[in-house]
Amino acid sequence: MDLYTTKRFIAEELARFGWEMCDEVILTHFCGVAAKCFKTAVGPKMAHVIMEPYFEKHALKAEYWSEGRNVLSTMLLKIDIQADQKVLVEALPKFAEEVEKHVGQSYAVRLHRSKA
Repeated sequence: MDLYTTKRFIAEELARFGWEMCDEVILTHFCGVAAKCFKTAVGPKMAHVIMEPYFEKHALKAEYWSEGRNVLSTMLLKIDIQADQKVLVEALPKFAEEVEKHVGQSYAVRLHRSKA
């Protein structure tokens, strides 16, 4: 697969977990892949999944800012765009689950859930 096809495939897989695929311009020309809105005590906040070069491969990363820091800064999934799609199908659910877990541990989300 080429880079665009890989990003699109990842976005479509993440959509199964409630993520929204970035538009075609972002998929084609920028590092964005998908985004998801989370309810927090301060209102809705977005998490983003991006894909960047990582040595000879690529890396899927996530961003969600809370209390002045990216609580997903340690999230990293190395991707070989030449690999079989089966590898991604197996890895992406765990990646999405870990993102949800870390976002759920942020102060604003915990506060929102405690009041709900």
